[in-house]
Amino acid sequence: AWTVIQLLKSLGVSDDWALRVGSLLGVVQVSARALDFFGGARWNGLVTAIIAGIVTPVGFLALLVGGSVGWAIGAFMLLYGAGSGAMAVARATMPLVFYDAAEFARVSSYIALPTNLAAAAAPPVLVAVLINFGGNAVLMLALASSLAGLAILLVLANLHRKEGAGG
Repeated sequence: AWTVIQLLKSLGVSDDWALRVGSLLGVVQVSARALDFFGGARWNGLVTAIIAGIVTPVGFLALLVGGSVGWAIGAFMLLYGAGSGAMAVARATMPLVFYDAAEFARVSSYIALPTNLAAAAAPPVLVAVLINFGGNAVLMLALASSLAGLAILLVLANLHRKEGAGG
């Protein structure tokens, strides 16, 4: 949430408003996880990831287009928060789409390392971009990264669909 607060401040949002809005990020993320939990029997982790992969860049785009205008900040927080919360669930459950329960633990451990490295590297990279190039550069980098992630998810979905259709 600290990076989001600093990002909002760099876009001209007042300190107190950035703190208030930024503090809601965790609430929105958990709400998205709860929605996935209650609807999870209807779809799998890959579907959750694709939905999160669509919603998240729309949130970045809203903030890029709207800047510090209230609707843009609200849309960003709802879409980014929901997308990142849903993606957390998807990361944990998506291996079950591709592997049986016996292989789940082994595969999950392979996925965890690059995911954790990316999560650890993101804040200092984003802060460096924020300090050196500003908030819009952070948003463009985040938008590009999230679109690349969505593209990878769509490739995975296509492979899964072909595999399910017999090859």
